[in-house]
Amino acid sequence: MPALIETDADIARSVRALSRRCAVMRFMIRQSGPVPLRRRAGGFDGLVGIIVAQQVSVAAANAIWNKLTAVITPLTPETFLAAEDAVLA
Repeated sequence: MPALIETDADIARSVRALSRRCAVMRFMIRQSGPVPLRRRAGGFDGLVGIIVAQQVSVAAANAIWNKLTAVITPLTPETFLAAEDAVLA
């Protein structure tokens, strides 16, 4: 089972391990500098936010997120599934 990444030390340890295993990644890591630990909300709304952010630009993801959470509150699997198509459109 992979180790959880919970602290900056975990990130640093993982980056070192990746650098040792792959010359291309070692080069990229040296060029980009330290990798920050970023946290997102947990639960269903955190998952939806991650999915949205992967598909579009940050600005577009933020706009979609703001519109979605304005019409579906709280954002849970149940409230999302209960929303009518017109609300989601």
